[in-house]
Amino acid sequence: MESPPTCNACHKTFSSVSTKNRHMKTMHNIMIEEKKSKHIRCPLCPVEQETLVNQEMLINHLTEIHEVSIKQFDLSFRNMEEFQLWRSKENREVDYACARSKKTSNGDQLIYYNCNRSDSYGFHSRCTKRGMKTGGTIRISGICPLRIVVRICGNGMVNVKFVETHVGQQNELRTKRLTKEDQMILVEQLHAGVTNERILQDARKINENQLERKNLIRRGDLEYLIRKFNVNKRRNADDTVATALKIEEWNEDGKNYAFLFKRKGESHPDLLDTDFAVGYMNEIMEKKLKDFKRIICIDGTHGTNRMNYELTTILIKDEDNMGFPVAFLVSNRLDTLIQKVFFAALKEKLGHIIEAEYVMSDDDPKYYNAWIDIMKTERKPRRLLCSWHVINNWNIQRRSKLKKQENRLKMKKEMRNILKETKVEKFIELKENYFNHLMEENEFSFLNYLKKNYFQNEDRIMMWAHCFRINVGINTNMAIESLNKVLKHNKMKGNRNIRIEKLLDMLEELVNEKMWKKILNTERPNANNYQHKVTAEAHKKAENMTNCVETIEFGKFRVKSSTGKHF
Repeated sequence: MESPPTCNACHKTFSSVSTKNRHMKTMHNIMIEEKKSKHIRCPLCPVEQETLVNQEMLINHLTEIHEVSIKQFDLSFRNMEEFQLWRSKENREVDYACARSKKTSNGDQLIYYNCNRSDSYGFHSRCTKRGMKTGGTIRISGICPLRIVVRICGNGMVNVKFVETHVGQQNELRTKRLTKEDQMILVEQLHAGVTNERILQDARKINENQLERKNLIRRGDLEYLIRKFNVNKRRNADDTVATALKIEEWNEDGKNYAFLFKRKGESHPDLLDTDFAVGYMNEIMEKKLKDFKRIICIDGTHGTNRMNYELTTILIKDEDNMGFPVAFLVSNRLDTLIQKVFFAALKEKLGHIIEAEYVMSDDDPKYYNAWIDIMKTERKPRRLLCSWHVINNWNIQRRSKLKKQENRLKMKKEMRNILKETKVEKFIELKENYFNHLMEENEFSFLNYLKKNYFQNEDRIMMWAHCFRINVGINTNMAIESLNKVLKHNKMKGNRNIRIEKLLDMLEELVNEKMWKKILNTERPNANNYQHKVTAEAHKKAENMTNCVETIEFGKFRVKSSTGKHF
C-alpha cells in the first residue's frame, strides 16, 4: 500500500498531492513544480510520436517540423452580440465546438472553442449495438490547431484569439453541422405545420451549383430538431408523466373530461396494478350522447400508439344521420372487464343510465355483455352486428372452407345479397337456394360454419340480416370504420410510433374538427355532400306528398311508400 503524501519540511501527511503542495507553498514558502500532462498529439505525426503539452507547442511543432503555415488573428469586439455575429459567418459555428469555459483571477471569463473533429487518441466506439458508420467517424487521430479563445472582460469588451487553419483533415460536408440560422428556419417551418416531406423536397434545391450542408438533411435531422425545440409541444420527456399532465389539463376547473384514469402501478378494485385506462368525453360529446342515445355503436381498434394500447370508441348517429364520437377509451386490454369499468365510469359521469334501443358492434359479444350488465335498463337494447364485420368474417372463412375457386367468388355475391335483402320471404328463399347449392357442390365445411355461427336460430339471424332491421335507421358500423381511418391516415399519417400523450391530443382535435365540420355545413352547406343530397331529395319528395303521412305519436310518423302500397 502506497504511503500518503508527506511534507518534507514538517513531515505532516495529507490526503492528496495537491493539498500537500498547497501546504508547502503557503506554510513553508516552498514552490513545487508540478508535472504538466502531455495530452496533445500532432495530427500529422505517427501515433508513436511523443505528445505535446499545450496548444502553443502544437502550433510551433506544425510550423517548424511540418512547415505548415498557421494563420492567427487577434480580434476585439465591443460586446458579445458583435462576437456572435462574427462567429455566425463562414461556418465558424459549424467547425467549432465549445470545449470549456472558466473564470480568471481578475474576474474575466474565458471560453475555448476547439475543432469538433479533434481527438487525442482517435475515436473508437465502444457501443456493441450500433454498427460503424459507412463513411467512418469524423474524428481525426490528433488535435487540430483550429481554435477560438474568447476573453470576456468586465467592461463587456470581447477579445478573441483566432486560429483559422485546419490540419490533418479534409473539408467534407458530412462532418459539418447545421448552422443556427439553418436550424431556426427549419424549426419555423415545422412549427408552421409544413410536412417533413415538403421540407426535404425544398432542401434538395441547390443554389448556384454549390452543394451545402442544408441540402443533405435527412428525416433524422428533422426528428432531432423536433425533440430539441419541442415542436410537438411535449409536456414532459416521460410519456407517463406527460399523459398525467394532459389529464390534469382535461380535468382542470372541474371539467372532468377524463372521467376514467387508471395509471400503471395504481390500485383499482377491478383492474390489475399493471393495467392502464383513460376514458375521455368533453361537454360537446356528453350533450350529443344525451340527445341521440337511440343507437349506440361500439368498436375497438389497435395500432394507434407505440405502447400497443387499444382504442375503444362509442359513436352515435346525430340529427343529420352522421356518425359522431361521444366517448373514447385508451387501455392496455380489450376484454369484457375493462369495458365494464369504462361503461360504469361513463354512467357515473352522466349521472344516469343510457336507455339505448340498439347496440351495434362486431361479432365479439364483450361490448354488448358489458353494456347490458352496467346499463341495467327495464328493456334490454337489441343487439345488432356490423355488416362490414360480418361480411369480412365470411370472406376470411371462405378461403379455407370452400374448395372450389368459382364457389369462393360466388359466395361473396350470394351472401351479400342474402344479408342485404329487406323482405323476409325473399331472404328465406335466397338462403335455401344457396344452401342447396353448397350441398350440391359438396361444400359442407362452409355450410356447417354458416349454420353454426349465423343461422343457428332466429335471434342470431335478426342481429345481422337487414330484413329484420327495417326502420332501425342504421345498417352498418361504417361510421366508426371511417372515423378510425381519419385518425390513422389523416391524423397519424400511418405512423404507429405515437406517444399516449400525442394520441390523446389527436382524439381531442378529431372531436373539435367534427364539431366545426357540422358548423361549417350548417353555415355554408356543401352542395357535394352526399348526406345533404339525400336529405334534400327526401325533403322535396315529402313536400309533394299529400295524405300520405299519418302521425303515430310525437316525433313518429307512418309514411306511405311512393312506389307501392306498403308503409
